[in-house]
Amino acid sequence: MEEHYILANNALKEKDYNTFIANIVVCAQNDYKDSRDIYCKYYNNIKCDIDFIKLLDQENEYVQHILSVLYYHMDNFDKTREYLEKSINKECPVAFAEFGFISDITNRHDVSMTYLQKSVDMGCLTGIIYLGMKYNMGIGVEINYEKAKELFEKAVNRGSPRAMEHLGGMYINGKGVEINYSKAIELFTKAVELKYPNAFNSLAIMYIFGIGTEIDYVKAKELLEEGCKLGCVDTNISLAVMYQKGYIGKDCKKSIELYTKVLKQKPNNPNALNNLRISLNEKEMFHALVQQLVEYETKITMLKNQHKNLENKYKKLKEEISLIPSYGSN
Repeated sequence: MEEHYILANNALKEKDYNTFIANIVVCAQNDYKDSRDIYCKYYNNIKCDIDFIKLLDQENEYVQHILSVLYYHMDNFDKTREYLEKSINKECPVAFAEFGFISDITNRHDVSMTYLQKSVDMGCLTGIIYLGMKYNMGIGVEINYEKAKELFEKAVNRGSPRAMEHLGGMYINGKGVEINYSKAIELFTKAVELKYPNAFNSLAIMYIFGIGTEIDYVKAKELLEEGCKLGCVDTNISLAVMYQKGYIGKDCKKSIELYTKVLKQKPNNPNALNNLRISLNEKEMFHALVQQLVEYETKITMLKNQHKNLENKYKKLKEEISLIPSYGSN
């Protein structure tokens, strides 16, 4: 299965979509390593490439599910529902999970619970994680950290890096467990090794603030840059904050570039919007201070020149006085 996983990622990078889809479907059928996150990433590569869509076997339930995810990221919810329903009619476990997830977004929480539980009963890894998130955050149900922890641990035992990241968050906040920063770092590190994008941000934050470890801005920067390469929005924001705060050298220009990059993907992201405004204000203040500094330097140069002229006049006058005979008083 690992071979299919690697082939899918490599094919995606090379835009070889035939090879990509052939291997990602195999991964999805086996719920391998949170494969949903892989094919979510290809949206940025193909957008609404009709030629690509024509290549797919649209009667395959896993392909139908993949198409539903694609259309979801295009904000085409009618097509999303259409392909999810087709996939559900063929008893695709992960389609039940996605339908449950989307039902929560539209506040249809009873429907969500029915479909998520169905996917969990079918052994779907994605459904297990979504149901854990539902209990962890109280989405349409009472918060139940014990159930959330049980579900996340079940998914972790199946190798899910996304579940590792969620469970690590529970250990940081002491939700349903005793606070254990070492355990959180261990889980985040495993998820990073499995290249789960959000985990790079979570682990970097531990190094930025010295939570359960020594502060290490260099290590945090390395993690965030790697997360950015994987397309994680949160790592772009955190890296921008590091430049904005001066943790790795004050660089307003760089922070503005990163916030702008995020807003191109997520136009309404509140963190990027607010921090961008701050960065722009800081940039304006910086330019104002630079201008003021230039003015002061100009004045200092003028004063130095004036001082030098006065000093020369003083020396010349002193020389002239020395040549005048001293009469003294009788």
